[in-house]
Amino acid sequence: MPINRNSKLVSNEQLQEFFDLFESMTKVVEGGISFPSIRAFANFEEMLPDAFTVKPPLKRPAVIRIFRNALYDCRRKGPLTADALIARAEEIHRLNRAVQPKEFTLWTKIRIYGIDRTQALNFKWGDVSIRLCGQLPRWLRLDPFHNSDIGDVAPDAPARSAYVILSCRERKEDDAVDRMLDALNLLMALMNIYQTRGSWTIMSGSNWRAGQLRMGPFQFVYQDRKFLGENRIWYDPNYDEAAWNAPHPGLEKYLEVVPFTRKALSALSQHPLKHVLVPALQISQDAFEAQEGNHRLLRFWTALEKIYVEDWNKDRSNQKVIDRATFSDTDHHLTRWQLGHISRLRNEHVHARGHGDAFMEQSQVLREIFTRHILHWIFHGRAFDSHEALLAYVDLPRTDEALLRKRKLVDRRLALNKNKQRERF
Repeated sequence: MPINRNSKLVSNEQLQEFFDLFESMTKVVEGGISFPSIRAFANFEEMLPDAFTVKPPLKRPAVIRIFRNALYDCRRKGPLTADALIARAEEIHRLNRAVQPKEFTLWTKIRIYGIDRTQALNFKWGDVSIRLCGQLPRWLRLDPFHNSDIGDVAPDAPARSAYVILSCRERKEDDAVDRMLDALNLLMALMNIYQTRGSWTIMSGSNWRAGQLRMGPFQFVYQDRKFLGENRIWYDPNYDEAAWNAPHPGLEKYLEVVPFTRKALSALSQHPLKHVLVPALQISQDAFEAQEGNHRLLRFWTALEKIYVEDWNKDRSNQKVIDRATFSDTDHHLTRWQLGHISRLRNEHVHARGHGDAFMEQSQVLREIFTRHILHWIFHGRAFDSHEALLAYVDLPRTDEALLRKRKLVDRRLALNKNKQRERF
């Protein structure tokens, strides 16, 4: 895993200033490092990977963990320099890769009601298996217990809702959990998209969500069929019991979308634009779960932006998203107006309320636009071998006349290149 400095994003002066601050505010003690407070450098630890490039790229949580451990090791043993940090991070990654993969399993509750004890819905994303069911196998069942950080934990709560069981092979628990939860968010996003497609609601309030499918408050992790412990559970701090107990679609609604969801997962598995479309879907799940209309609008916009703006492009202008997201619309003037209005709401962060919540209304408009575009590219974007090719396609002129003019220019340039080849001989 070659690692290099990314001085374009983080200058040498900025990185050195961080090293100086870290050394001045920490102290090497027996067995580790003493910090001024528990999360004194949490924000910098999350930012530290920005100063480097990792190829092939790893998931950001994994990169953060590697650089955090490398930072601590360099602080303890010295020297605390960019070169030393790179060498230690590469060594940590090699040691991690030398560990034999293990079987990890995670289960949690999922907001589906009506699955009986004998019923199960199975999905697959890469090597992650996902099973929605009405009853847990005996080896996964847990009695209520007390967690030192969270308090009392009732594993079967919320009552009557279904279970989701995920499993994969991985070297480290954190990496396994990241991959399993990523797969679950992808599945829930697709099911929410299909379940809400073409629908509209006048409901609002703190208990309303754009998508009704989400996971429960606790996630329990097992390694090689053994529970990792009552103090090793994962917890969703955004869980809201009142919202969970709000009216929800019946099981039959989800059964209707299962075939479409499996078809979309299959199309995405070998999709050349998977690295763009999958993160966009996972971002949309955050929008589907959001309690606040403002946050919901921001996340749907970010998901659309993920499709239509290059990752490396610093100019992430709203106008670029609007132009590209309306490339095929017959009534593009109206859609551009809608997206322009949404972009202004997004920028202003104004909770404008009349007879209804503007964010709630406009987030549904944006959800429908995102749904239309994401499904189009899942099933009709496999001809593009790169994100750049897709964006070049949507940037083409809208009208037939303009396209024909561009074709003539392209043909003329091709003819010039051909003549140049002939002149060489």
